[in-house]
Amino acid sequence: MSFTPQIGDPALKTPAVKQARGLCAPCPVYEKCLFHMPRYGGFKGQGPRNVVYSLRTDKVENHNAKEECVSCMNFVETMQDRMLSGRAAADEGRAGAERVSVLVGRTSYRMGTEMPFNGKGEIIKQPLYLIDDLKRAGYKVNQDDMTNPARWQTVVFDRIVPDYNAPQVTSSTYSEEISARMAEQEQRDIEEDDGRWEAKMAETDPQKVRRGRPPGSRNKEKDDEQGDDFA
Repeated sequence: MSFTPQIGDPALKTPAVKQARGLCAPCPVYEKCLFHMPRYGGFKGQGPRNVVYSLRTDKVENHNAKEECVSCMNFVETMQDRMLSGRAAADEGRAGAERVSVLVGRTSYRMGTEMPFNGKGEIIKQPLYLIDDLKRAGYKVNQDDMTNPARWQTVVFDRIVPDYNAPQVTSSTYSEEISARMAEQEQRDIEEDDGRWEAKMAETDPQKVRRGRPPGSRNKEKDDEQGDDFA
């Protein structure tokens, strides 16, 4: 049975693993990763980074194409298999093949997406990390305009590849709270099922579910004893 280690797993923190994997020791997709190959950048073991790739479909899919930037881990998890299978399909001449290529050494990539414009021809409601790239491409951006867009339009511009930043990991008791609620509900369900079963049995054979003394007999012996004292 294969074991896929996760980030934070003690098995990835041993000196032997760190020596073999370098700065990529904690990576959960290390074994599957192909970034040791020069054609994909050859940086495996040097730590995570953002990579640029292009995706192009064949004529069956209208030759759609795009460039995108993701972390190397995200690429391995979501695009690497598509890259390999698409290449094999294209080499065999199969229809519907998509071609995924890692663009090594790129410091920017061509981004195209629909964005909202106001009546003045300004782009509105955009995240801060896109503002500089949009302005560099010559677009006017209004960060204060929160009105409804006058129109949507495809915007094409060069996006600078950002430095890789590890995802922020925050502690939370959310998962534990949900688990506790589920456990409580399951216990209530069990108790309700037991109650329904006992009620059903009482209807069919009351003697099987009768427990303790019969009704009215709890103090019978005590009452008899008290009666003897007054005899």
